Amino acid sequence: MSYTTTKRTDRQKQLINLDPLILKAARQVYRLYVESYPDLAIPYGIAINRGTMTGKLIYSHPILLPTESFVPIEVIEAGDYH
Repeated sequence: MSYTTTKRTDRQKQLINLDPLILKAARQVYRLYVESYPDLAIPYGIAINRGTMTGKLIYSHPILLPTESFVPIEVIEAGDYH
C-alpha cells in the first residue's frame, strides 16, 4: 500500500514563489556559461542579484546576501527542455 501526501516541502514552496524575471536572468547566465565552457562542472545553481539582475554560479550550498535569490540548476534545466 502506498500513501501520497499533499503537503509541499519548503523547497517546493520556494520554487512556486520564484519571480519569472529572476528565473529568466538565471537561465541567461546559465546558457552563457554552457556555451562558453561546455566541459566544466555543472553548478549547484545560480544566485541572482535582484537589484542588478546579475548572476553568480554556485557550486555548493549557497549563502546568499539579502538582495540575492537562489535558483537551483534543476529548475533552470527543466525550462530548457519544455
